[in-house]
Amino acid sequence: MEFNGSGDYLTTISAPGAGFIDAAVSDFTVSVWIQLGTVPDGNWRDVFDRSNQRYILRVSNSNYLRVYIAGGVEAIDLFQPVAGVWYHVVITAESTDDTNKKFNIYVNNKLEQTITGVPPALPADTLHIGRHFNLSNSGNNWVGLIDEFAVYGSALSPEAVSTLYNNGTPFDVRTATGNYTQTDVDTLQSYWPFESDYSDLIGGRNLNNNGTTFSTTVPN
Repeated sequence: MEFNGSGDYLTTISAPGAGFIDAAVSDFTVSVWIQLGTVPDGNWRDVFDRSNQRYILRVSNSNYLRVYIAGGVEAIDLFQPVAGVWYHVVITAESTDDTNKKFNIYVNNKLEQTITGVPPALPADTLHIGRHFNLSNSGNNWVGLIDEFAVYGSALSPEAVSTLYNNGTPFDVRTATGNYTQTDVDTLQSYWPFESDYSDLIGGRNLNNNGTTFSTTVPN
């Protein structure tokens, strides 16, 4: 999907439900391919925002790829992405005890950062793709491309993440292959390949479109 950086975004039609990108309830994985269109002009640019800044993937106003996890975990600046280059970003959340979660952040099959903390509780809000939760922050909408967005109700293993990366070429994640097993497939909660519509091919969490357009430019 192509986002123009001003008014384009996608939202789930209704709240996704408990345990959806919600580490306080269950382990999870988010897998998404992104391409920044232009370097931010003093504004951050959000890839997704889950429940009003509880979980955010963005490029910051200082042009760093950033993962933000509320609830006292932290914001993590990873590196400065290059405009026009595809990146496969995977965030996993895995229980370490009854309270804490371990968050692993991978980019292009490389483990960039691991942090541990108490995850935030989530209200019953929608998922926003390509923009900040607050509609008034339109200057923070994503500019560039977002593709192959998948959410799992488990923390994928490093081996599964490596298979998903597939040397830079995404595939239909409904199909098990290599170290990406049927057990992984069975924990898929939502999958938006963005090939011809905004349908969730797994969980029925279809999206409202607000100005985005389909792009023939895909990761390869």
